[in-house]
Amino acid sequence: MVIEPLQLSLLIVASALCARAAKRDLVIPLWASLLACGLLVFAGALMGALYAALGLLVVICSFIIETDRRFQLIPDEFVLGLIAIALTFALAGADEALWGAGLIGFVFFAVRQTLSSLRGQEVMGWGDVKFAVAIGALLGPMHGFYAVAMAGAATSVFLVVRARTGALQAGAPFGIGLASATIIVAIAKAIAL
Repeated sequence: MVIEPLQLSLLIVASALCARAAKRDLVIPLWASLLACGLLVFAGALMGALYAALGLLVVICSFIIETDRRFQLIPDEFVLGLIAIALTFALAGADEALWGAGLIGFVFFAVRQTLSSLRGQEVMGWGDVKFAVAIGALLGPMHGFYAVAMAGAATSVFLVVRARTGALQAGAPFGIGLASATIIVAIAKAIAL
């Protein structure tokens, strides 16, 4: 399981993007993020591109969870890092990744625009739409929609619990559920390979 130079380059780009956003948004020292990502890439280089890609996917999605929890935003660097991972080792084939990115991205865009116009305010951020494109590129349309369904169910349960406690005011950051579900579906899909 030798890692190709292009795969290694894309994983390094994903690591650098992740470290930059983690430093800026989560105040994690740049050296710590680069060290963690570098170790994952190095370990993955020894074991293969799939393991390196999955390790970085978990790190980036974990950073997305924390950033979305704190600020209700998903930085572009994390999304670009996930797209670099999708290019490195698509858990979906090339055609499936393209269809997934386009289809899931379009659905999120359509839902965002429709609901925002009906309510007269933003109901979903652009970060969620861009993240949906990355999820589709990583997992393909079928598995991408599995992740979206899991995230929707988890976020719905969260909203119901918050509403019962009287704490529901501004909705919930959907990126937390999307990132968690992406990790679960990606690992399950990789195990099935």
